[in-house]
Amino acid sequence: MIRTIDYNVTNKTGNVNTLTRYMLAKTLSMFEWENLPLTIPKKELEKQLQVNGYTFITEINGELYALTGGLGGETDVYGNPTEITINNVALNFNKTLSIKDDGILIFNDDMEMGLIPLFTRYFSQIVENDINLSMLGISSRTPILLTASDTKTKASLDLFLKKLIDGEFSVIGENPIFEGVRALNLNGNNTSTFNALIEYNQYLKGSLYNEIGINANSVMKRERLSSEEVKANDDTLFPFIYNMLANRLQSVERLNEKYGLTIAVDFGSIWKVKAIEKIDNIVSRETDNEPTNEPINEPINEPLNEPLNEPLNEPLNEPLKEPINEPQNEPQNEPSTDSTKDRINDYLTETTLSEIEQAKEMLADETLSEDDKAELLTIIEDLEKGLQNAIDE
Repeated sequence: MIRTIDYNVTNKTGNVNTLTRYMLAKTLSMFEWENLPLTIPKKELEKQLQVNGYTFITEINGELYALTGGLGGETDVYGNPTEITINNVALNFNKTLSIKDDGILIFNDDMEMGLIPLFTRYFSQIVENDINLSMLGISSRTPILLTASDTKTKASLDLFLKKLIDGEFSVIGENPIFEGVRALNLNGNNTSTFNALIEYNQYLKGSLYNEIGINANSVMKRERLSSEEVKANDDTLFPFIYNMLANRLQSVERLNEKYGLTIAVDFGSIWKVKAIEKIDNIVSRETDNEPTNEPINEPINEPLNEPLNEPLNEPLNEPLKEPINEPQNEPQNEPSTDSTKDRINDYLTETTLSEIEQAKEMLADETLSEDDKAELLTIIEDLEKGLQNAIDE
């Protein structure tokens, strides 16, 4: 049986909470955890980090648990708490622990904010904009407002409108009725207002997705976007999510050292795909720029000067065949067989094959949405085409 929930556009708090829960269902797959203890489910660990901004992993009755509590105690020299008070009824555990000695405190980000304040900000504005759209849509049902000066005129108007709705033509025959009826035009330029509200809604959603590392259009323009505009905000997508990953990596290192574990964490779902693309773009730019100076300078400076100077001073009929054939073959063959360019091509080919295999393995991830899988397939197809073109050349 499908559970249904009545939606009320004016229930601001409830709608913000609903949108926040839907977004958390997406962001909980942002990171992939490996080798976690059975007592620490990946979903619960990420939920605590993203909702509360932190979690504290400690050992209770010989098992590791990720728990939250009240941070406090005497602060250190930087004003950070040194103790955490945990009250867990299910474990029958109520105790104040030392953050430094009794476990590992993991933060979602450097400022310990989590994602809820970010979601609340944008979803509050989106909910308000939804109310504006709803009110505008309802008002568009009545292009004019009819007013009547007396009861008799109102009754005649009601009958006229009823027959009009039923598809019947009717006639108002009394002249006083026309004198008592006034029509007020309610609709102005509704089309432009609708467009502005829809663009604002798109801007808010695009900005929110950009904050969590997903490239979405937040440019409020009706014209087609150029490739430069689409790529303009690529660099702004990663600082926050890389900060989240850095906090997890640092905490995992301390956790493994303290409890002898082999936990690992990395980007997951579409965030992993985007991170691979970003790194590949950086590597390809560096490898393209570095080796171009070596193979170009050597064959140009050496073979061109020697053979061109000698035959110009001698008769044209005899020496032209010897200096042209010899220097052209030797200097051109040497850099091509043992050049840096060949080694780079081999490296790029191996790297591309490795990326194709990694992308194919990611397709087996059940947490990927259909859109993520489609984008992965597109990336695999582009990589295979680029590799084939490089081989053909």
